[in-house]
Amino acid sequence: MKKTMKPLLLAIALFTTLISCDKIEEATTVKVDGSDVIDFTVSLSPGQSIDETITYNLSDNTEINDYLDKVKNVQIIEAYYVLTSFSSTTQTTGSITFTLDDDAFGPFEHNLIEDVNNAKKTTLDIGKLNAASSELLNSKKLSVSVKGSHSIPASGSASEQLGITLYLKINISASPL
Repeated sequence: MKKTMKPLLLAIALFTTLISCDKIEEATTVKVDGSDVIDFTVSLSPGQSIDETITYNLSDNTEINDYLDKVKNVQIIEAYYVLTSFSSTTQTTGSITFTLDDDAFGPFEHNLIEDVNNAKKTTLDIGKLNAASSELLNSKKLSVSVKGSHSIPASGSASEQLGITLYLKINISASPL
């Protein structure tokens, strides 16, 4: 009986220790749900393509900044954009591709005036956001580009402005210690 009790007690002690470690890990992890907005104002000139790049830094997010050096996991759970403004009254179509570091999303076809008026929300493929999440975890920043084309006629004005807003919803877990 003594011989079976000793291994049994050892197994119970080991099991209890492992469960306690998981509980300690849960108790010492801070979860932050953040959201960020990245605004682009793109000049559209006849015959020229759309090409703008911005660097997004986690340190710019006040919800996340306190835990920046202790981040354990980053997950972009949603990304979408909305065409917010267009300075032309001429019907214009456009093709837009977003790139988050090396991952391209699109091309997405737009009727610029109609999509601005309807606040059309264009969602980026959630399945491709994992690589961008990994880049945010590793470097704490992300290169965000918008590229594309448009149909502004050469006889139109010299330049039109297109406003684009990219929305990111991010979950972060970090150690508060």
